[in-house]
Amino acid sequence: MLRPLIRTAAGALAAVTLGCGSSHDATTEPVGPPVHLAGQILLGTGASAVPPLRVMVRSSADPTRHVASVDADATGAFALDAPIGSWGTLDLIVDAPPGTRRLDHPLLAHATADGAEGVLLRPLVLPESSTFASTDFGTKTIPFSARDAFAAVCTDASNANCNSFYPKSWLSRPPELWPVTDLPVPVAFNRPASSGTVTDADSIAVWQIIGKMQDDLGRPLFRPASLASVAAPNDSGFSFGAVLISIDNTLGASAGYTNWFYDGQGNIYQARTRVGSESALSRSGLITHELLHALGFHHTCAWPSVMGGYGCALLGGATIQDAAAFNLAFALRAMMLNQPPSTTLADDLRGEQQLETSLVASRVPAGTGVSVPFAPVDHRTMLVNGRVATREGAP
Repeated sequence: MLRPLIRTAAGALAAVTLGCGSSHDATTEPVGPPVHLAGQILLGTGASAVPPLRVMVRSSADPTRHVASVDADATGAFALDAPIGSWGTLDLIVDAPPGTRRLDHPLLAHATADGAEGVLLRPLVLPESSTFASTDFGTKTIPFSARDAFAAVCTDASNANCNSFYPKSWLSRPPELWPVTDLPVPVAFNRPASSGTVTDADSIAVWQIIGKMQDDLGRPLFRPASLASVAAPNDSGFSFGAVLISIDNTLGASAGYTNWFYDGQGNIYQARTRVGSESALSRSGLITHELLHALGFHHTCAWPSVMGGYGCALLGGATIQDAAAFNLAFALRAMMLNQPPSTTLADDLRGEQQLETSLVASRVPAGTGVSVPFAPVDHRTMLVNGRVATREGAP
């Protein structure tokens, strides 16, 4: 819930005539002291220059009734006084005047006049695109919809695999990712825990795949390590601060499965990837898929992706859309940690749902690819090294 900066004006209840646009709904509404809303619009990319945007306030009880609006300045700063009616709750919308949409995802959040003084609103808005640079794709600005990134791959609510490229937990808090300061993460082969032999040729194949993955996504992600150089694996096969890879012949020969842990601050700090056979270590799509899990991402069918496999093709490597979503996720996390917003990603998607007149579902073009077996997923909270941590996993 948004907690606005409150300024109380003395005086008895008054009557005002409320209007919206050029047509006025002349109605008398008893109001109390006005609510002073002031704040700073934050862009999900972390950029300081904000495009022309308008902050609009309307009655939660009657979405057709706008009670106040103001244009934010070039830095995103805004301030306005909004009358509080008998409804007592206001909707805050950040976009542009109706008919001149500027945001792919308008913000819709709620504010109440509850006497919370001194709290500056910091509404978060999402960009219409993701800009990144990579060796393979070059410097690109790609149209990007967070709605697509949060689109579930299936509808079975009892199965945690029915998640999305951006896990649903990101809707309410900063993305759970490895801290940038921990990148590149050490990766080691856990040969003692493997049910097959990891050869030098297997290691070369994996690191060739990782090299291509990093060239696609545009940043160093992993570095080679020996098992002796990382923290000793615990009884569950995890090494603090590292990703361990092993062969597990209880999985299908062409299958993979990854588990990862993150703490209460959203920092991933260990992961384990298992594949079903030695030959799986040379499968580019499978290894890239599993290591993106180790970085905190789930599945998607919203665009052609290496994170497919559930109702759509699992491609052989990271695509340009994967790179766009991947890089925006790190930008969002950095911005949300450095300048904590007073709204969430869920507020942005709720705004789009209420303001869009029509939605066109994204469909993955027909193509070739391999699928991974559908399997249950680990997702539980536990106490690890004296702190509450969450474990997730996905094939």
